Amino acid sequence: MTPTDDDSIIRHVRGQIVIHKSPFSEIEVPQVDEALSEAEYEEWVIPIYQVSFRSHGEDFLTALRKIYSRISEER
Repeated sequence: MTPTDDDSIIRHVRGQIVIHKSPFSEIEVPQVDEALSEAEYEEWVIPIYQVSFRSHGEDFLTALRKIYSRISEER
């Protein structure tokens, strides 16, 4: 992304004269533009986020195993 002249002037006035490039800037991230439907939300979000990510206990693994075979790049 190339900054515009206005962006360059604003950064200079704020004291930012060096732009650091992120080591992750070249990674392609898949995006889905449309929102999840209610059915998709119930299937994919609720089961995973109802259990704790910190514990990684059996509840989390059980929820993940239920949907694991249906995970694909499309959704």
